[in-house]
Amino acid sequence: MTRIREANIEDHAGVAALEMRYGLFTTPKADWCQRWQGNPALERVSTPWPIGWIIETEAGQVAGFFGNIPMAYEINGKRMLAAVTNSWVVDEDHRSQSLELLNRFLNQPSVDLFLSTTANSQTMAAMTAFKARKVPQPDCDQALFWITNYPGFGRAFAAKANTPFAEVIGQIAGLGFCIADVVRRRPSVLTPKIHKFDTTLVFDDRFDVLWQRLRSGPGMLRLVRDQSSLNWHFRRFLNDDDAWIVTCEKVEKNIDTLTGYAVFVRQDNAKIGLRRALLADIQVEGNDKGVIRDLVLTGLAECRARRLDLLEAIGLAAIKRQVLKGMTPWTRRLPNWPYLYKARTSSLAEMLRNPTFWDASPIDGDACL
Repeated sequence: MTRIREANIEDHAGVAALEMRYGLFTTPKADWCQRWQGNPALERVSTPWPIGWIIETEAGQVAGFFGNIPMAYEINGKRMLAAVTNSWVVDEDHRSQSLELLNRFLNQPSVDLFLSTTANSQTMAAMTAFKARKVPQPDCDQALFWITNYPGFGRAFAAKANTPFAEVIGQIAGLGFCIADVVRRRPSVLTPKIHKFDTTLVFDDRFDVLWQRLRSGPGMLRLVRDQSSLNWHFRRFLNDDDAWIVTCEKVEKNIDTLTGYAVFVRQDNAKIGLRRALLADIQVEGNDKGVIRDLVLTGLAECRARRLDLLEAIGLAAIKRQVLKGMTPWTRRLPNWPYLYKARTSSLAEMLRNPTFWDASPIDGDACL
């Protein structure tokens, strides 16, 4: 006999053991708790928030878990509450109850928008059966990447291919990619005439001011990006020196005004020895194409300084992807479409069918928590 109940913070050990049984990444308890404790999205939630749901055996073992992370969004100046899927894993003997976990997630009465941003093929099949839709951004299933350390990338490339003489093959592959990039790319340089670019590890008061300007821009769905929300979201990475922030300030009459930023986080692939950075978020006032490009160029320079093998970008609004594609990245096809959503009301659902309302990227959801 099993029962389904709401999860609580003390379930961490049981959830971690469940994840380990299936070779999944397990989050330390302090970081796991941080997903809900101190989460700014809960400041306006008046009812208790379930952190997820547990399938529990008669012996008290955690046999299934479905995480439920709250995030605050705005659309046309209206604040709304989103629920984000996290770590849906169920023991094989109890998978007949998996859909009941999803059903509880999708029937939360206080939630305006339901999101899954790291969906695998099974999650996608289940959520679409419950009338969830693909986020209608172009090329969400295509990652863009730039190689920043050719020997390291070559070794990882050979390790993934699992070929004999991997070391030699890796050296040859790295050299081949390097030559290809020299042939493919035009020189790119920063254009700091009126802009100043810097790298920092802190979200300060400037981000509150920038957020007020960003949220008054053209109508679209926006994750709340004030100082407290950004510090909450990236705290684990920043504390571990696994993230950095590139800022852009406009210099006018000896006054520096923050007009954009990009956040980069480490997401290595230990199985093949790949040292990777991910473009987690990039926001620029007015979507200035030159600033978008130069923020990424500055991030690439930091990747090289940290001896990382590549920088990868997933998602992003069409105008941003257009700029990034102009920087001659390599591409790879993801196993499936990672971003899914379901709106509570028909009016919101109709609005979100428009691709221009979306700017989904790894910050939207649990990819960087």
